[in-house]
Amino acid sequence: MCYKSTLTKPLKSLVAYKKTPAKAPELYKPSYNIDGFAHPQILIIPQNDPNMLYPATWGLVPEFQLHDPKGFFREGKYNTLNARDDKVFTSNTYRKPIEEGRCLVFADGFYEPHEYLKKKQPYFCYIPEGDSIEDRELFTFAGIYTTHGEGEFYVSLITVPANPFFSEIHNAKLTMPFVLDPSVEDAWIQEGQSPNIIKDILKDGFTAKQFQAHAVSNLIYSKTNNEEKDSEDILKPVPPIEPPRLF
Repeated sequence: MCYKSTLTKPLKSLVAYKKTPAKAPELYKPSYNIDGFAHPQILIIPQNDPNMLYPATWGLVPEFQLHDPKGFFREGKYNTLNARDDKVFTSNTYRKPIEEGRCLVFADGFYEPHEYLKKKQPYFCYIPEGDSIEDRELFTFAGIYTTHGEGEFYVSLITVPANPFFSEIHNAKLTMPFVLDPSVEDAWIQEGQSPNIIKDILKDGFTAKQFQAHAVSNLIYSKTNNEEKDSEDILKPVPPIEPPRLF
């Protein structure tokens, strides 16, 4: 499951991606280690206002809990950072959001754990755009959200069975976050889409762009507040605990 991501591009690049102004530009803070379990602010384009870039909380709050989002997170009974594609149309939590609350979630990388001999090692996954690790492409996850109508959004990332590349990385859970191909981004957030079209996007709309991945420091899993956890140094490759075959 995807619980950590990166978004380090300047705000002007995010605005230019879809030519959408930012609702609250002062809230944007680039990060090399966006930790879903801290329920941070992420950036989205929501279905109900596709011409604006909004801050959103990572972690979908069910509609029956929207009166007290902080209480929902504090209780911690349900992990809603991710939503499985095979559950979203039947789950009481996700059924309405998948039909009426889809969004684009911005990122330029994410971390997935690789397991070997009962040990875990994070891998940084990204779409290269140049020779440097800093030259990587901006992309969007398929997301769903709830909102209480006051401009506050609560988001889950859609996850799907891993393709061959990500099966080598996330080899225990065999899942991956759904990265939308640019050609289907507008369709994903278009209002009035039938469930069949939504399912078709989740079947065939994963990005055609090629990902790369490499092992990085387990420091990103540290619970201490360390500046190194949120600097470009965290992206530096480290020796893998198991020699990978695909990357």
